[in-house]
Amino acid sequence: MNPSPMQERLASLLRDYFEVDPQLLRPDAPLDELGMDSLSLAELLTILEEEDGVPLPEIPSSLTKQTTLAEVVRIIEEQRAAAQAGPDGGEPAPADGGTVPADGKRVLADGKAALVDGGTVSPSQDRTADQSVTQ
Repeated sequence: MNPSPMQERLASLLRDYFEVDPQLLRPDAPLDELGMDSLSLAELLTILEEEDGVPLPEIPSSLTKQTTLAEVVRIIEEQRAAAQAGPDGGEPAPADGGTVPADGKRVLADGKAALVDGGTVSPSQDRTADQSVTQ
């Protein structure tokens, strides 16, 4: 079975930043066998966040020294998918800092025109950031 892109990426980071022996980088290798503790795992996740610009939630308490590399990959991929899916698990959150009200029409944080169905919002549809909207 071929490693996933995230598994390859983690293996590369573990070799380059943490000097883990490439022979040890198996999907079933527990973190303690790789010389990883909670601090080094936090450092690894910080590197991923900084390089990709996708924030990851805090390290789940379910991760232990016996957690395998494959389990870490799965957790990271799940958290990234959830972060990219947006707060309700559907459409991604607006990158412009605006909100998406229940009617689906985007409102930019600065109250300027937004896009709806690929077009520009007409003045009658335009809303300002100070109007009450639901997320």
